[in-house]
Amino acid sequence: MKHAYDVVIIGAGMGGLSCGAWLARHGMSVLVVEQNSAVGGFCSTYRRGDFHFTVAASEVTGTTPDGVIRRVLRALGIEERVRFLPLDYGYHVHFPDFDYYIFSGDTDARNRTMDQFLKRFPAEANGIKKFFAELARINEQAEYATFLDTSPRSIARVMVKCPTLLRHMGRGIVPFMDAYLHDPRLRAALSINATCANLPPSRMAAVGIAGLLIEGSRSIPHLAGGAQALPEAFAGYIRNHGGEVVTGQRVCGITVRSRCATAVSIVPSALNTHAPSLFPTEIQTRYVVSNVSARQTFNDLIGHDQIGFFYRKRLNRYMVTPPFCALLLGIDMDLKALGYGPALHIYTSTYDTEEHFKNVSARMLGQCGPEPFFRLQLANLSDPSSAPPGKTALVIHMIPAPVDGWDDPDFEHRVADVMIQRLEKRIPGLSKHIAYREFWSPHTIDRYMMCGQDASIGWALTPQQLGPRRLAQETPLRNLFLCGHWTRPAIGIIGVVVSGLQAARMILTREGVAEPLEAIGVRGGVRIG
Repeated sequence: MKHAYDVVIIGAGMGGLSCGAWLARHGMSVLVVEQNSAVGGFCSTYRRGDFHFTVAASEVTGTTPDGVIRRVLRALGIEERVRFLPLDYGYHVHFPDFDYYIFSGDTDARNRTMDQFLKRFPAEANGIKKFFAELARINEQAEYATFLDTSPRSIARVMVKCPTLLRHMGRGIVPFMDAYLHDPRLRAALSINATCANLPPSRMAAVGIAGLLIEGSRSIPHLAGGAQALPEAFAGYIRNHGGEVVTGQRVCGITVRSRCATAVSIVPSALNTHAPSLFPTEIQTRYVVSNVSARQTFNDLIGHDQIGFFYRKRLNRYMVTPPFCALLLGIDMDLKALGYGPALHIYTSTYDTEEHFKNVSARMLGQCGPEPFFRLQLANLSDPSSAPPGKTALVIHMIPAPVDGWDDPDFEHRVADVMIQRLEKRIPGLSKHIAYREFWSPHTIDRYMMCGQDASIGWALTPQQLGPRRLAQETPLRNLFLCGHWTRPAIGIIGVVVSGLQAARMILTREGVAEPLEAIGVRGGVRIG
């Protein structure tokens, strides 16, 4: 095993893997270090006997023939290693007296989604059409700006080409709706998807809702074999092109000399305590890319004294995405045969979505307020390999989750019991058909993802944390870069893949490579084909 690499990437989430694959494509020696036992981060599948659970990212945007994910797979020559399973609809939202779908996968999907609201709220027809049209313009212009940086030339391009995006970049979904929608139930229905980013509508950026409602209607498939198939394809590419991807090892420090990262220290991770370290204590490197929490990168791996007062102040000002908890159930029931479609199912007991984010600890156990918001990960119903015939691998999210209280195992057990009791109202007899049960608290999620016990999927998708306001890939250290959902452009699989490609572009530009992203149709930060 080598003692030095051109680039060491910390964390094998999709941001780190896309960065590593693109650097390996250009001949750089790459080491990707992952503390978990498998690659993928939040884009992972966990196998428990015959059940395969995708705990977080179960659907993928950017998968149309000209989408970012497809273009990257083609450029790397690994498109055949990933099989996308189309879904008729990516989301099924359940209100107390109203259901709707976010249809996907054909040119008319957006209109079919919109028609549900036109029929339910005919008095708001004009506003509904304008609302969707404006979101479509935002999404189109956001796609144009995806790979642009903050140089004067790029800023000028955005000002000319993206006026609608600029107008709404700093606007939340609630004030955005004010110009179009009035009925409280309609507003709740069209803003509840903020919870897909673990946020209440009052904090969610309008640009984020555009990505969910508009981009999701173009294509949002599940992956055959679970989410794990995508990171495994990228990791395989890195290994086949001279790089290394190791799991069960943790970077415990970054050596800094003269404001440059010169080496990383590696030890066996807590998730792989029985495995000997495959590496010497220190690995020399010319560049470091961190795909882990920005807070962990600067607070634990580097140290405050290396980054300066103003950068520290900015870092401390960011708001994290709130934590959630997940219940994994292997059940001997075929939910697809019972009428559940392959999709992400969102359940709410009230039209006041904000109420779900108040008194969280008490509400989780039913002591006050409406029953908690929860969602079911059921996109895997499209994949027969996720569970044996007649059975279902079910993941239930309760959002948000309190930060404190999880040190008490009894609290975890009681929360899981309550989640099952509430879900049994939707799936009668559920408790009698549980073959496997596993509960993930925010502490569990932090153990696997190292996101922090008070956080989940990076910086929150608020209007104040988008575009140039979001943490950049470049850092105060000359050869340290960031990628993943703690940096630009956003959260989600497509967002972190773009962040990894951007970090790779910055490194390759320094290495003298002209137009490093031209193979995916991006030149000068602009889509060319």
